Formats: sequence, structure tokens, C-alpha cells
Amino acid sequence: MFTRVTFFILMTLYIDLRAAPLFDYAVATPFRTYPLAGGLAAQGGVDFLLWGEKAQNLAGYGYTRLGSMVASSGRTHGYDVSLQFFPISFLGVEVGHAESVRFANAFYVDCSIAQCQGSLSRNYIRGSFVFGVPELFGSIAIKTTTISPSQSEIDFVDEYSNLVGRSGGDRLVTKEFVMGHKFNDQWTAVALLNEESMVEKGSASRLTGIATRYKMSPWVFGLGAGLYQSSSASLGLSIFGGIKWIGAPSLALD
Repeated sequence: MFTRVTFFILMTLYIDLRAAPLFDYAVATPFRTYPLAGGLAAQGGVDFLLWGEKAQNLAGYGYTRLGSMVASSGRTHGYDVSLQFFPISFLGVEVGHAESVRFANAFYVDCSIAQCQGSLSRNYIRGSFVFGVPELFGSIAIKTTTISPSQSEIDFVDEYSNLVGRSGGDRLVTKEFVMGHKFNDQWTAVALLNEESMVEKGSASRLTGIATRYKMSPWVFGLGAGLYQSSSASLGLSIFGGIKWIGAPSLALD
């Protein structure tokens, strides 16, 4: 099995290195009101077109991307590096590693019995599938993240999901479901469901909502609202969104 996987990766890199690289970069300011979170993120990557052309149609190309991101909320700082492989534009996988350092307690969690500060190390794999036509579309994504805290004596809090994981480490499973309508090149509206759970600890959360996006190149504005509930937070309204500046787009589907 290892030999086949290694051969597959080497062949992918061989194809990539023979293609002209494309560079992408962007800056975003995401936020949510419940649980309260926000920050600034800068991302960049190197894209390699495997076949086809992105401008043709939804299924008309494949690509790989080496990406990185640095982010800060003032309370938390982190980085992420990843490799994406999409043999066809709407179906692919991403593997990555991320680190974060926290300097403040989390919201809606008792930090006297769980580690809210210190550092977390993450290794993840994410698969995604987009279906439909350009005007009406949907997507499904499943991500598994193995989280290792800097302290193993007590349970820990993952600041992104706001869930408590078991002492010594846990595995976070994220499921994302989206159905949307693209009205034109500027406006898009979606209905979404996001579920997250810690496998070992058993903590879980759910967000159901609607959102809209307005694109005015190079800017993208997003705003949404939904109902959020978790093992440590009661059912409540969450407003979320952000502003993104795209200096150079990646080969990922818009």
C-alpha cells in the first residue's frame, strides 16, 4: 500500500513540476458572533494545472496546490501548510499540518478543567465534492483532524471548533454540507449545515444557517446567520461573515 501511495504522489509531483506554476495570494478578515471569534488571515500558494483549462467549464481541468496561511486574532496565533490534489476540479483531497498558540481563555468553556491556553498541533485530511450546474450547486466536505495539545494532563479546548477534546489528544471530525444558487457573477446565496465532533471526548456542535456572498473583484464580502449549539454552548443565534481581498486567485473553484 505504501509503495502505491508513494508512486502516486511522485507521479503527481512529476506532472506538476513540468507545468508552469501559478501563484495565488489573499487576505481575509473572518468573524462570528457566537461563539465569539474573529481575526486576520493571510494566505498564499503555488498552483499547478494538471490538465485542461479553468475557464472552460466546471469539470474541465485538474490541479494541485501547495498552500500556506498565517492567522492571528490577537488572542491566538497560528499557521497552516497544506497540499491539495484535485484530479478533476470538483473532486479532491487536501492534507495539511497546522500549529496554534493561545494566550487567552476560550468563550463558553470552563478553562479551570480544560486547557484553553498553550499550543495545539494538528494534522488533517479533507475530502470535498462539488456537484450541480454553475447556477444551482451543492458541496459535501469531510475533514478529520488529529489534535495534540502541549499539555496532556487535562482535557483541552480547540479554539476553532470551540469543543473540548480528551487529555493527551483527540480527533476532530468536521462535516460540511452546502446548497446554493449563483444569481450572477456577483451574487451567490447558500444554505449550510456544519457539524463537528470530538471522537474520544464526545463533545459536538452544529451550525445551520444561510449566507450570501457579493463579489466585486478583487473584493469578496460575505454575511450569514444561523443557529449554533454545542456541548458547552446553548442554542443561540450566530452572525458570521467576513471580507476577503484576492490579489491573485487560485485554481480552486470559485
